[in-house]
Amino acid sequence: MIELKKLSPDDGRDIYDMLQAMPKDENGLINNVNGMTFDEYKQWLLKKQQEAEQTGLVDGWKVPSTTYWLYVDGCPVGFGNVRNFLTDALKKAGGNIGYGIVSEYRGKGYGKELLRLLLKKAREAGVEKALLTIRTDNQPSLAVALANGGVITEKTDERIWVWIETFDKKEDAALRSIVIKPLTSELNNDYLDFFDNRAFTDDNPNGPCYCTSPNQDEETGKRMVSEFKTFGVKETLRKYAVEMLETNAIHGYLAYDGELAIGWCNAADIDSYAGFVPDFARKNKCGKTVSIVCFEIAPEYRGMGIASAFIEKVCSDARENGYAAVEGYAVLSDKRNAFDFQGPMKLYQKAGFKEVMRENGQVVMRKILG
Repeated sequence: MIELKKLSPDDGRDIYDMLQAMPKDENGLINNVNGMTFDEYKQWLLKKQQEAEQTGLVDGWKVPSTTYWLYVDGCPVGFGNVRNFLTDALKKAGGNIGYGIVSEYRGKGYGKELLRLLLKKAREAGVEKALLTIRTDNQPSLAVALANGGVITEKTDERIWVWIETFDKKEDAALRSIVIKPLTSELNNDYLDFFDNRAFTDDNPNGPCYCTSPNQDEETGKRMVSEFKTFGVKETLRKYAVEMLETNAIHGYLAYDGELAIGWCNAADIDSYAGFVPDFARKNKCGKTVSIVCFEIAPEYRGMGIASAFIEKVCSDARENGYAAVEGYAVLSDKRNAFDFQGPMKLYQKAGFKEVMRENGQVVMRKILG
């Protein structure tokens, strides 16, 4: 079995031994752990994790990167780094992605698979096209990049620049099969099935959840929480969700792969929400407005552009229904949050939304509908 694992401070001796077996600098891929003691390596892991969580430059100059290990049948055989953005220097040498395979495991197709998985991680981080800068004499890496859909855009005696779309053909085809539907009473069972079986299955700290809170008043929310100990958290949340669905109190959109619901977006008229919309946004709304307050997508479908598809559908329907604007409420953070249910600023910017105000660590992202 081949799997990609994100660097963790809990990584142990198997990763340490692999990095000791790999050169300190090979074809421009830097392996700082080579030559470290085990204790130094453990400190390095912690520092790398902290840097990866930052969204801006580290120490004012270094672009944060996220490190991943490639495992084959439980054994680490290589690693790669993904950078979410580039400086002018990295556009010349470094790029978005760097990776390497232990010498004894080369020639088995693992490099190609590692790059494919790293491209998917880059996509999840919002990178639509990834740059690889490859030394001219490193023909195996060039072949791997081209096999993953890379296009050579520049070449010198020392280096080759290759850009790769981060969607692979299978994922692109899968996205085209995704259908976004507004929640109606006929889809209530699909809504429950999604939250019963596919939402929050990756230890997401936001779960369990049935997305009831945005449309609950404070008194109802407190009553629901008071029942957690008696009936169980998930069971109580589900009971309240059923009641709200029966009275059409939950609004939004489901994403389908065939007949299977695989994602949810809570979006509706700004005045329909008891919570989740910042007070300063309510006071400064731009006419008739739709608010997007929550996304949840099944883990195996993330990084495929489904959140963007939700936003496109919300905006299209809002325009048809005479709304003036659509808003989202991104939380400001200097760390990347993989479980950000409100959506990062970059997601909204990509869809043509503009920042109109910020307060108390939250930003109103707005798109005026023509």
